[in-house]
Amino acid sequence: MPITHLLQCSRGYAHDRISAITLRNFIVLGCNQRGDAASTPNSTVRNDCGIKSITHRPLASERSVLPRWLSTIAGVAISITFLPPPTNGTIYWEDNFDDGVLNDTWDVSACGPPANYPQGCNAHISSKRSVSGSNSLLSEYHPTNPEIQSGTYYDRGFPPTDDIWIRNWYRTEANPPGTSFRYANANEAPIPPVKQAASGAGGKYHYIKGTGPGNRISGFFINFYGDRAQGFSLQNHYGPCPNTGYGPYDSCNYYPNRAAVQLQDNIWYCIEYHVKLNTPGKDDGIIEMFVNGILSMGYYDVLARGPALVNGNGPNSTFDRITHYTQYNSGLRYTDDLAVGNTRIGCSKGRGGPDPPPPASPSQLDLR
Repeated sequence: MPITHLLQCSRGYAHDRISAITLRNFIVLGCNQRGDAASTPNSTVRNDCGIKSITHRPLASERSVLPRWLSTIAGVAISITFLPPPTNGTIYWEDNFDDGVLNDTWDVSACGPPANYPQGCNAHISSKRSVSGSNSLLSEYHPTNPEIQSGTYYDRGFPPTDDIWIRNWYRTEANPPGTSFRYANANEAPIPPVKQAASGAGGKYHYIKGTGPGNRISGFFINFYGDRAQGFSLQNHYGPCPNTGYGPYDSCNYYPNRAAVQLQDNIWYCIEYHVKLNTPGKDDGIIEMFVNGILSMGYYDVLARGPALVNGNGPNSTFDRITHYTQYNSGLRYTDDLAVGNTRIGCSKGRGGPDPPPPASPSQLDLR
């Protein structure tokens, strides 16, 4: 029978290049950073770096029994166990913003006529910081008042899925220097001239949603109430909310409940977001977030979808749109190497972390 294997490749996700290895009915295919899959007989590679779906029919020599030297060594039988192939998955797109253009793939109409904003408005493409190349997406908030809205939002689509992974590199900085980045906090008193503090959702970041009939489930990743650890708010939630008991078809906040990694200024973090809608009739949905590979938030019994279509929530509800928000906070926020798929994308190695210290001042100079 054909054996289908999957290789997911993203910049630095595994090794830059892995050689092809064939052992009986087991095959591993490698790709380089550009996603050029290693070729083997009777293999089919579809899509480019992001998803590698390979169907391999064993060669005649591979269909033979294992060599005797491999099956027994010094009279001891050797048993080889093959792991099952990984689940089919796709990386829909990646954006490192290095081409300097935003309005070709993102809907920036919230700025105005898209043709007038090729790099966006706020957020906008910037060469000030980058984790991998030359650019990133910079959100500039009010320097002193996190309750004043400073920017807007952009949309980008992807194929409908009930299992979404988002990977991006994330960084905040104080503006002006000497202060610290501040997340909007509805529990604080309004700061004049603002008369009413922003809602608890003031610090929202990525918003995912479905469009069309039966797709009114949505949610956003957010720093709740000024917290430096991110959480997730699921809208039109079917099951009772675990924190409040509210429901059905209500908003439900999922707070960081594992390592709850606090995001500090002047550090690049690789953040991976994962939301999997439940199997209809089962409370097996997943909401989780990893920061530099550390599980910061994890819920594994989420009852998001109901058994029948009600209020735009139903057994076939999916996500197909991501919105990047720049609204309420104070300081600068950078987003880089943003990717969306229905499989874990992973972080590149050897990047991120705090800024290197400035060079030491010279000493013991002999001035003449």
